[in-house]
Amino acid sequence: IRAPRPLVAIPAVLLWLVVALNRAGGRSGSVVLALVLVAKALLLGVAQYQIDRIDRAWNSVRESLVVSAADRWLRELKFARAQVERVSSYAATLDTVDREQAFDRLARVVSREPLEIGAVIVESDGTPVVWAGRYRLTPKAEGDSINFNASAYYAAIESRRHLPNGRTAVASLLLAADSTVPDQARSLAQRFAARSGVGVEILPTGVAPDTSDVFDYLEPMADGGARLLFSVQLRPPTQSTAYHRAFRSAVVRLVLVSALGLVVALVVTAPGWPRFLLALLPAAVAVWAPLGDALDVPALFSSTTFFHPMLGPISAAAGPLILSSLVLVLLALVGLGRARIRTWWGAPFSAVLLLAAPFVVSRLGRGIQIPAAGVPMDCWVTWQLAICLAAAALVLVAAALLPERRDGSSRWWPTVVGLVAAVATALLGLVIWNARFGWPDWYPFL
Repeated sequence: IRAPRPLVAIPAVLLWLVVALNRAGGRSGSVVLALVLVAKALLLGVAQYQIDRIDRAWNSVRESLVVSAADRWLRELKFARAQVERVSSYAATLDTVDREQAFDRLARVVSREPLEIGAVIVESDGTPVVWAGRYRLTPKAEGDSINFNASAYYAAIESRRHLPNGRTAVASLLLAADSTVPDQARSLAQRFAARSGVGVEILPTGVAPDTSDVFDYLEPMADGGARLLFSVQLRPPTQSTAYHRAFRSAVVRLVLVSALGLVVALVVTAPGWPRFLLALLPAAVAVWAPLGDALDVPALFSSTTFFHPMLGPISAAAGPLILSSLVLVLLALVGLGRARIRTWWGAPFSAVLLLAAPFVVSRLGRGIQIPAAGVPMDCWVTWQLAICLAAAALVLVAAALLPERRDGSSRWWPTVVGLVAAVATALLGLVIWNARFGWPDWYPFL
């Protein structure tokens, strides 16, 4: 099912479409459901075609990636040059402005730019007068109007405006940084890699290899010639990386369309057990489908943040446990409203669940895996939700198995006693908890 052969998948998709179109029957809800299923089938076919091309014709795919990335890089670089020239030109207009106002104005302009840029007005000896933004490399007054500046860790493009009083307005935009530099998210290379999926290496003049992946950036000269500023070597992803990206992107789109189809199906389907069975689908998919490899949501579907072997695939991650517990909660709520299924025969099973619930929940809590880098908020919320729903599912199922009162009377004091006992038990747990051993063995009984 996860990797069907085309001879099996194509007839299955065609049958799916026929059933969807036949199901429409003129009703607006069914027509919408049919359209969603058709869209899902088309997405599935396109995704499978892209993955097959990466698997069987990687050289052709790689070449197309390089060609399209080269065109996009030229557009991105043109945008970056326009940005750095715009900032340097604006900085040049602030030379005659009050220095305090010049600082404020230049800072506002630089802060609005999408890429990392720094601007400064310097004296002829290099002394800064007004500055804003961030400089990775020391600005210099001398140089051409457009220049390339690089070190072992940074590469930047600079724009200069020489002023009549001997000062120079210099703007520097970060093109790329070494992989060891932590804060480079606003560099042009990082933004380009995030948008295109192709990495970029900036090379100074004279060191670029003679390959089809290398492109030179030339600056026209006044005499009609051209000056080589720097070279760029595009680094497309490996075949395995491209395969994984295509797979993950396809799964995300299919999950979103499937969620939309499920919502429409729940609206179209008649109330009762058919609708309830449809609601089981998300839990079944979360338990059996390899979503952890495709969806970048480690708090929900990664075993590195939550794993316990007690319930098999249900407790292999927090997401399947949450959805499975939610299904049990809904099933228990349905059972609580049906008097004919609540008899004394369920009392022994209810007692077993109530006695086992504390130990089951306690063992599930040991499945929490603390990340070495610290606990983000989404992980903490997911853990709390998973354990809370697991406990609620066991308690509500046990309550649904107990017989209902025949006289129809209700008493207020059991509810008050239960609330007071719950609050007291929680407060006691805060007092007796030990960082090394946790809670005593008798505490879960409470």
